[in-house]
Amino acid sequence: MDVDGYGDNRAIVSGNHVVNVGATFVSIAASMSFFSTVRFLLLHRKLGPVVVCIIRVLKDTAIIFVLFFIIYVSFAIGTFSMFKPFTLNHNNITEDGFKMNKDDLANVKGLFSAMFWRLFDPGENDLASIIKDGEVSMQFSHFVGLAFWAVYQAILVILLVNIFIAMMNTTYMNVSQCADLEWKYSKSYYQVQFLTPRAVLPPPFRLIYYYAKLMYKTKSNEAIKADRETKNREYIILLHKLVT
Repeated sequence: MDVDGYGDNRAIVSGNHVVNVGATFVSIAASMSFFSTVRFLLLHRKLGPVVVCIIRVLKDTAIIFVLFFIIYVSFAIGTFSMFKPFTLNHNNITEDGFKMNKDDLANVKGLFSAMFWRLFDPGENDLASIIKDGEVSMQFSHFVGLAFWAVYQAILVILLVNIFIAMMNTTYMNVSQCADLEWKYSKSYYQVQFLTPRAVLPPPFRLIYYYAKLMYKTKSNEAIKADRETKNREYIILLHKLVT
C-alpha cells in the first residue's frame, strides 16, 4: 500500500483491512512455497530418511493436538468459571476484598492466551493467585483454583509433552530400522508424479500398460453401451405406460 510516495504503509491501516489481509496470505503462501523445496531432499540418500521421519512425526503431532485441544478446552472452562467473578464484580470490590494478582485468567482473551503459552513456558503461579491485603489467600476455593492451575500445567508439560516425545522417538526408530526401504519408496512415489502413465513401466513391460489401457477402454465402452440400452428400455416402458 503506497500512500503519498512513502512506500509500504500498511501499519497505518486496520489489521482487518483488505490490503493487510491479502499481504498476510501472500506472506504465508511465500513461506509455504519455499518450504516445499524440502521435498527435493527426498532424492538424497542421507537426507531423504530424515524428511520421511519429519512427515511421520507430523502425523503424531496431529494425534497429540487432538488430546491437547480436549485438555485445553476442559481446563479453560473450569478456570474461567472459578475466576470470572473477580472480573465481573471488579467495580464492586473494595480495597479490603479479594482480588486476583493478575486478571489474565478472569477474562476470555487473556485466559486462552495464558493457557496456550504455558505449553512452552510453564509456571506463572501468580496468574491463579487470589490476594487480600497483599498476601495470597489460601482459603478453600482460592487454593483449589491455584491447585487447578498447577494440575493443568502438570498434565500439559509433564504428561502430554513427554508422551509426544516418546511417540516421536518410536516413529524415528521405526523409520531408522528400515530407512533404506522407506527412502526408496518415498523417492519413487515423489518421482512418479512427474512421469506420464506409460512411463511407469520400462520397455518391454510397457506393453502391459497398452494392454491394460485397451481393456479399460473396451470395458468402459461396453458399460456405457449397456447403460444406454437400459435407459432406452426404461424409457420405452414408461412411454408405453403413459400411452395406455
